[in-house]
Amino acid sequence: MPAGDGGQFHAGTYTGTGVALKIEKEVLGFEPKLVHIYNLTDGSFSFWHQNMTDAHVLTQKAGTTSHTTSNGITPLASGFQVGTDAAINASGDVCHWIAWG
Repeated sequence: MPAGDGGQFHAGTYTGTGVALKIEKEVLGFEPKLVHIYNLTDGSFSFWHQNMTDAHVLTQKAGTTSHTTSNGITPLASGFQVGTDAAINASGDVCHWIAWG
């Protein structure tokens, strides 16, 4: 499907670095409208959608929901950036992600 047509979907896994990291064109190749991240290490579930401000993220962990307004998920023209928020990018944490475009 050409970029921008919608219906695009991709999933992957990364290991947190504690430093902002990009999931881009080699892996994703489109600007996401929705990103879900499941932190396998700490059991948290985070997401960002196109109606949220860049770098924000909503996280659910142990029955509590938090809204982070910086160092979250930022869409890019051909992927997304994972900020330094510990729920989505703590050093050594294994995270699975799904992105829809």
